Amino acid sequence: MGAAYRGLRPGHRAADTPRVDRGPRLSPLPSLNGVVAARLHARPVGAVLAVTASMESSPDASSVDHHAAAGHVARPRRSLGRVARAGAARGLAGGLVATIAMSAVMLGAQKVGLLGRMPPRKITDALLGAVGLRGKTPEPARRALAAVNHFAFGGACGALFGLAHEVWRVRAPATSGVRGHRAPLLAGLAFGTAVWAVSYAGWVPAFGIMPMPQNDRPGRPTSMVVAHWVFGGVLAKVVAA
Repeated sequence: MGAAYRGLRPGHRAADTPRVDRGPRLSPLPSLNGVVAARLHARPVGAVLAVTASMESSPDASSVDHHAAAGHVARPRRSLGRVARAGAARGLAGGLVATIAMSAVMLGAQKVGLLGRMPPRKITDALLGAVGLRGKTPEPARRALAAVNHFAFGGACGALFGLAHEVWRVRAPATSGVRGHRAPLLAGLAFGTAVWAVSYAGWVPAFGIMPMPQNDRPGRPTSMVVAHWVFGGVLAKVVAA
């Protein structure tokens, strides 16, 4: 038997020597080892590559996940000028509607004797007198001009409120919890109170058109405050609609 083994060349084995399966042979060369490993793991690696390719081919989904993880919500951006115009237009319409509701309150107060002469009429007559046209303007024309001034002022105030609300709604941070919320009723009431204060405790008595509220006839300041609350509340509802 020794002679038989001595006759074997290196790399050969005897015919009766049992074969032992030791798995795939790895080459001493790194490049060949890589080929063997790739063949062994072709299916898992292919699955990973497929998942990676699908993630890279859908940037919208990955961006949405990124924004969701960061706590942000993707919103279309609009220019500040476009936002301001949209808000002002909505506020103008709301101001006109709110002026109608306010006028109804003022007419009711006048009928029960709390208002006396309508403040818009007093302001219009004072303006006509300042330019020397009060005596030259017929009574029907003065009434119509007072109504026009009343609605024009209400519409302008409404446009200012709508502009401020729209800019605030769009520019508020997404994480603050207030972006996109409707105009609250309290904001409209506060705005109506501010309009009354600036007018009937500000420029109106400053020009000598009407006295300060504490010196005015009883019932008129309270009636005008309530009328301006109605104005602000209706305005906020229309703007938020």
